[in-house]
Amino acid sequence: MLAEGAEPHLGTTDLDVVLTLTLGAPDPAPYRSLEECLADLNFAPAPPTGDDVGSFRWMKTVDGLPVKLEFLAPPEVSAEHMKVRPIRGGGAIGALRVRGAELVARDWFVHELEGPVIDGATHRVPLRVAGLVSFLVLKSFALNERRKRKDAYDVVWTLTSAPAGVAAAAERARMGPVSGERIVAEAFAHVRHHFSTHESDGSHQYADFLAPRMTREHAILQRFASRTVREFLSEWDKPRAPVPAL
Repeated sequence: MLAEGAEPHLGTTDLDVVLTLTLGAPDPAPYRSLEECLADLNFAPAPPTGDDVGSFRWMKTVDGLPVKLEFLAPPEVSAEHMKVRPIRGGGAIGALRVRGAELVARDWFVHELEGPVIDGATHRVPLRVAGLVSFLVLKSFALNERRKRKDAYDVVWTLTSAPAGVAAAAERARMGPVSGERIVAEAFAHVRHHFSTHESDGSHQYADFLAPRMTREHAILQRFASRTVREFLSEWDKPRAPVPAL
């Protein structure tokens, strides 16, 4: 749900899916079923590279547009040299190792998608979507590691599109199931650094995504990005209420 009057998100046709089942689970049937579903939908795996085994990226064309489906999973202690982990029983399916992906299993909400199916009827499907904190953690690490303008834009757009405003979103997030995790503090430290002032690189990247440099609009967007993130973190940093004793 978006704030009233929120600007449409300038997104892509990419869809990231976090796999929460254990990759070494004794029953690989769910992954075999997943691969069969992908084949039925005409998705094809991108070829793995280097030492990686299994593809985390599956692709197809829909209405002339390329659609990428990418599978993510938390890192493990073993096989640290592999960016993509093979899935036992998953055939060609792999999962990209991403820090913070484990939080999505605990911080999520249900969103219903509605659309036509093959026979023309309309069907509604409940979909688990990453909660605000787990999403920001994933975006924070991405912003810090790959420095893409789109990551900075996604952070700021998500905060400004919260239905009750930035401060209210932070207040609700502080009460969430993963707010006290150490990895959250680490990730938010990256956000704090990249948007600390309007001259910080995150503020620049957000503005670069939306306007040409050396323009008045670009300068306004830089300040807007920094102010938005600092407003969120100011509320986030407030002391959490102690849990009452039973």
